Amino acid sequence: MLTTVDDDVYYVTLGEYIGEENPTELTIGDVTYDTNPLTLSIGMNAKTNVAVWKIKDGKVLVALTWLSADALPDKATKVTVGGQTFEVTVYDNSVTDNTVTLTGAKGVFGKAGYATETEVNGNTVDFTYTHGTSALGLTLSVGNEAITNTSQIIFRKSSDNTMGLTTPEAGVTYVLYFKYENAAVSETADYVREYKLAIPGKGAIALTLNGHAVPSL
Repeated sequence: MLTTVDDDVYYVTLGEYIGEENPTELTIGDVTYDTNPLTLSIGMNAKTNVAVWKIKDGKVLVALTWLSADALPDKATKVTVGGQTFEVTVYDNSVTDNTVTLTGAKGVFGKAGYATETEVNGNTVDFTYTHGTSALGLTLSVGNEAITNTSQIIFRKSSDNTMGLTTPEAGVTYVLYFKYENAAVSETADYVREYKLAIPGKGAIALTLNGHAVPSL
């Protein structure tokens, strides 16, 4: 079911539409979206289903969340719909100012006495934990500045193109539970999360996050 949202808040207007009649797809960079709504998680288990893009009153509108996640960090991004192409600059053209880097990874919120281990290899993180209340905490930085201000909105796009909104907490930028359980891990399980985290006005980063639940370390 499509959720009604405030177009002026949720969408960015790219310009007048002069392309083909009744287009069915829009491409941001190299990612294509059809007209089906996608899920946007807004916290506390609340979700909405919204269109990534629409043509309204002769103008092309694209959701800021998906546009931020798919935009190139250092140059204009091509957005194509119905044979018409827009070049949209979402981030400043300075590579230095818009390069989001992974600068820290650790276990957070875990129960005392239960071990965790974290291994970072480039933009891939392996997190091994022994209690279901343990979460992976990631610190992202732009330049020398860590993103930990709790008022900073973060857009999280999953590999299935669904989106989530979150904010920094626990002194880190992003917190992920692979599978929350208020109990010690009893059986080994592995999880893979491929996310793109976009920091509005700053930049974005693609990450592969591997969770390993084990009874003991």
